[in-house]
Amino acid sequence: MNKKFSFTDIALCVLIVLVVFVSAYLLFINKKVSDLSNSINEKNASVKKDGAITGSGNFELANGSGNSIPASGLKIYSNTKFGYTVEYADNILVDKRIEMDPDDLLVSSNIEFYIPGQETLMVIDELTADGLSMPNKSLFDAANSIRQEQLDNDNPNGRSMVGKLNKIMLDGKDAYSFTLMGGFKSKNGEYDLGDGSEYTYVFVRNGGHEFLIHYLNSDKSLKVFNSFRFKK
Repeated sequence: MNKKFSFTDIALCVLIVLVVFVSAYLLFINKKVSDLSNSINEKNASVKKDGAITGSGNFELANGSGNSIPASGLKIYSNTKFGYTVEYADNILVDKRIEMDPDDLLVSSNIEFYIPGQETLMVIDELTADGLSMPNKSLFDAANSIRQEQLDNDNPNGRSMVGKLNKIMLDGKDAYSFTLMGGFKSKNGEYDLGDGSEYTYVFVRNGGHEFLIHYLNSDKSLKVFNSFRFKK
């Protein structure tokens, strides 16, 4: 005699099949997600190993070149003689500010970062090569002497407004800074007319060199200044 299946029996069979199917599907999806995650982790590990992570300090300098392009897309100026690097955007130019050195930009003691037709963003002066260093003075006293020169500025075309001297860190080195607005006196004794813009002056020493850096207080200039690094 043929056995008849009740509605309950049929429903139970269908439910069991559905449970088995759903379980198998979930296991399949879980495996796919796991494989994808492992693949991403392997790629990230490869990127870190190859040094392709973007950002300041994670770059390789091209051999024999003063300007190379790191992974961040910014250019790099590298001064081989005085041992520092600076990152800057593509629309910024780099040039010697004072013709005191051979034509080799990589060993110039006076470097200017600027955008054509606009104000200078930052200038780096290496004072030792210019004969303007103060090795017998402490870092504070030397920086204070530079600030005092601006306080004593007798520029007839405008009165300088000089900020107080502050101790800061520049790439792990002690440094001192002050702000300057108005007419100012350059290191070669000439007077420059101020246009109301404010600059920050930074004095720092490294590896037998003395640097006087001044930059315009703007977002573009600050990005350039913050990328300054001493070569290890």
